[in-house]
Amino acid sequence: MSANGVKNFIAAVDLLFPAPQYGGDKARQAGWVALYTSELGGYPDDVLASVGKKIIRERKREDGAFFPEVSVIREMCEEKMESLRALPLLPSPDKVSYTARANLAADLMKSPLGKQATKDGWELSMFHFCVDHMRAPSGKEIEDCKRKSDEFKAEYEKCLNGERGNGRLWANIAEGIVRKAREAMEKSA
Repeated sequence: MSANGVKNFIAAVDLLFPAPQYGGDKARQAGWVALYTSELGGYPDDVLASVGKKIIRERKREDGAFFPEVSVIREMCEEKMESLRALPLLPSPDKVSYTARANLAADLMKSPLGKQATKDGWELSMFHFCVDHMRAPSGKEIEDCKRKSDEFKAEYEKCLNGERGNGRLWANIAEGIVRKAREAMEKSA
């Protein structure tokens, strides 16, 4: 909740939907910014940023070529606030023990996505993602897990082939990481 959050919102949306210029009248422009700041300044900065992104992604020129009205923005902010209130409050991963996160990750590995990851060979990357984020990956995160898995396998092969200094030592460490992850995946809460 800050004037900076509103100014960042205005700057982002203004790139596609220009704010009024009032013929260069600086006093009127400043008044317009002050009005938007007073009307929107009570919303958290992350809510304003989310609404700004939604406007940029979804609003069409034919919906309005100029900056959205305060009432439209407030309505979108209220919808976002309502959706945030509806979300269950999960503890942050850094407040949950590693054992509890690993148990949750082991359970997530039994899901259809986890089974697919195991079948396709990127289960270790998914498991570590689940431990770190206390949820399964989605969208681009799945592709990131697959990429990380491929990178890990390539580096492991380089270690085994002597392409890395202390390659055997690093390969042993990698094997230990894989073994521990597989053991943790087999456990369940």
